[in-house]
Amino acid sequence: LLYLINNKGVYKKSTEPEVLNPAEASTVKVSFDKAPDKIRELSENKEIFCKETNGGAEFDIEIPPGDIRIIKIRNVAGEGIE
Repeated sequence: LLYLINNKGVYKKSTEPEVLNPAEASTVKVSFDKAPDKIRELSENKEIFCKETNGGAEFDIEIPPGDIRIIKIRNVAGEGIE
């Protein structure tokens, strides 16, 4: 499991509700030496597909401000996502 947390873009004063700044979303690039068998983002239950690179694989994922993404990765040995 890979947990990605974006703690940017959340502003709160003690007497007011929090305010999110959508411009502070983060894009994360995840790279592998070998492409995994399967990758799934768990909170939205979406499969993620890697792009092959020179000698490996990678994918990009956007994390909204104040949010998290949990990525489950099945490695080449077949462990992980079912």
